[in-house]
Amino acid sequence: MDVREILSQNSTRLAYCGFVSTILLSIVFESAPLLLLSLISLLLAVAYSKSSHIINPILVRKFGIVLIGGSYRLSENLRVAVCDSELGYKARCAALLIPNLRISGDASKFEEILSKTKFPFEFSISVRELNLKKLIEGFETKRRMKELEIARTPKSRPEEISRLRRELGLIEGELAAISKGSMPISVGAKVSCTASGASESEAGNSALLRVEQLCAIFSATYNIDFRHLSGEELLESIGG
Repeated sequence: MDVREILSQNSTRLAYCGFVSTILLSIVFESAPLLLLSLISLLLAVAYSKSSHIINPILVRKFGIVLIGGSYRLSENLRVAVCDSELGYKARCAALLIPNLRISGDASKFEEILSKTKFPFEFSISVRELNLKKLIEGFETKRRMKELEIARTPKSRPEEISRLRRELGLIEGELAAISKGSMPISVGAKVSCTASGASESEAGNSALLRVEQLCAIFSATYNIDFRHLSGEELLESIGG
């Protein structure tokens, strides 16, 4: 089954249209069942708009529905976006890089990645401002938990207490920096690869393999993890 429509937009619009239509009909015909139907359609529209990121992948896997974003459509595993091209098909995959430790700013490391990679790829960094209130609440909760942990640790374990106090000091340092006007931000890095093929599967498998190889090189060079982008998240990341 190949339904080429944008589920997250068209289905919601359809539900809202159904609500407006049935509410008008219920007024014209003074029908209580139609009024009830209009309320149900509104509830369905709201529920879908809030959970489309969960429902859409289920529809794709269960019924083989294809999500469309611009000129791209998603593969069955949701990790590949494919579109038609002059050479047959073009596929794109992307992954989010997740640092484990502080990443070195040594430019030679990135040059090493470029020398090891035998295909073109995109590397981008996004910066966004964090929610200050939630961040402070999170640090305050961590501070209380750490203080309780210190209080419960036996004095016969001075090394453990010292370690916990150092960790508490780091938390208090973060809170102090925020109180002085420091603006907390979140920095994310993403890589994406493109491949062409005579068939959708050939292009998709090639693009997926490239992303996995690229992420493996980044992981070995910078000691980072990675996560494949999939579904609507993938379409948004490539501008589909």
